[in-house]
Amino acid sequence: MCDADGSTRPGRRSIYAISLRGVLIPLEAGETVIGRSPSSDVVLPSNTASRQHARIVVNGDGVSIEDLNSRNGVFVNEVRITRVQRLAVRDRIRIGDAMMKLVLFDEQKRTQGGEVLSPIAGPGSDESTSEPPPRALAVVGPIVEKLLALGKKEEADRLLRLPLQRLLLDSARGQTVSTEVTNRAAELAVKVAAATGRPQYIDLILRVHATHARPLPIAVIDELYGVLRAVRDVDRHVLEEYVDGLAAGAADLGPTERFALSRLVGLKQFAGASR
Repeated sequence: MCDADGSTRPGRRSIYAISLRGVLIPLEAGETVIGRSPSSDVVLPSNTASRQHARIVVNGDGVSIEDLNSRNGVFVNEVRITRVQRLAVRDRIRIGDAMMKLVLFDEQKRTQGGEVLSPIAGPGSDESTSEPPPRALAVVGPIVEKLLALGKKEEADRLLRLPLQRLLLDSARGQTVSTEVTNRAAELAVKVAAATGRPQYIDLILRVHATHARPLPIAVIDELYGVLRAVRDVDRHVLEEYVDGLAAGAADLGPTERFALSRLVGLKQFAGASR
């Protein structure tokens, strides 16, 4: 297997990925379709991308990309391609207004429970950078939902973990995060928690909303009634502190938020009764 600089390291297995707005998306063997359509493997929320814009193929010969008769074309290192194009590590790809880069990762680090995929690219690489949560969630959200629909829960877990951890870190540092972003994060977190059985997603999103003193979306609260039956080891103290903190500031809540709080009080009681 070739390393990022073209050298071979015995016993080391590597995988290809694309770095898209600081989000790292592994490329499995075979075809990966990129486009605006929700049916694409990598969904670009951009009007400048065609519904099915490009196809990336990973096989024993390496990686190639093909333009699927898109409206605005596919550019590799700022040159528009006119046929199937072989790609090299660190090639820059432009699809619509989305810029991405082909990178190479150490498979061993990927499978040892690390929080992020670890790049093995050479000097001058920037694959380890991460975008702020609003942009990161906009990129990974549709992909996570598609992976869950295909039953690929581990891939969804790996993709969502880092943006949510970054969201919690930014919130703890006092950075302002919009309600739209925290609500979207909650929707994705509960779906992945339900699919994987991992309570960390619920604990994390409760902490984020507690930091901003915001009730969870009512639809998410309703989902949690079912999820708490199946997901073990959710930190009940985190839930209790979150609900009690909201209740203490109930006078400042609007009608919809007060209704959400009443559902959360019921959820806290339900969680306590199910111990």
